Amino acid sequence: MCKVSVIINCHNGEEFLKDTLESLKEQTFKDYELIFWDNCSTDSSARIAKTFDDRLRYFYGEKMIPLGAARNKAVEQTKGKYISFLDSDDLWDREKLEKQVDELDQDASVGMVFTNFKRLNMLSGETDVFDKKPIYRKLTFEQLVGNYSFCLSSFMIRREALEGLNHVFHDEFKYAEEFELFSRIAYNWKTIYLPKVLVTY
Repeated sequence: MCKVSVIINCHNGEEFLKDTLESLKEQTFKDYELIFWDNCSTDSSARIAKTFDDRLRYFYGEKMIPLGAARNKAVEQTKGKYISFLDSDDLWDREKLEKQVDELDQDASVGMVFTNFKRLNMLSGETDVFDKKPIYRKLTFEQLVGNYSFCLSSFMIRREALEGLNHVFHDEFKYAEEFELFSRIAYNWKTIYLPKVLVTY
């Protein structure tokens, strides 16, 4: 069993997928599997995904389904102690997994860890750090819900925090499915925020 399951959900993501996968390959933390859930792509996403190494576990959906349901399909295939999400057009800093695993290993009461991120405008090439004045390190439920404006690709979740839920992502949600999930986790578990920029959105 690996330590971390990395999930990529993809539908026709060929434009940026190669760079996304390269940022995963460059991680300093190596004990992970890649769950790649292809939501009926008709472009070259499958071919690009299959260039990854033997940590890849590739799945092709039989029919197009809402993103929340597709994320659930991917979660069902995971084997890792921790679960992290990487959207097919986002990038990770090479220390992203390592720093989050360290946090979860240190405190069993922490259900999830997320990081600061920067936004990259693909047209202009300009970048903007999202959280310029980090305030919190440990977030309460009220702080997370009241200030929710985070990036899915910056989160890592303890498997046990998912196992106690009635459902993971809401099957019918096409947008903000992660907000609903993370809110439920934050209600019962500690949440840690790392202010260092470790993701490019």
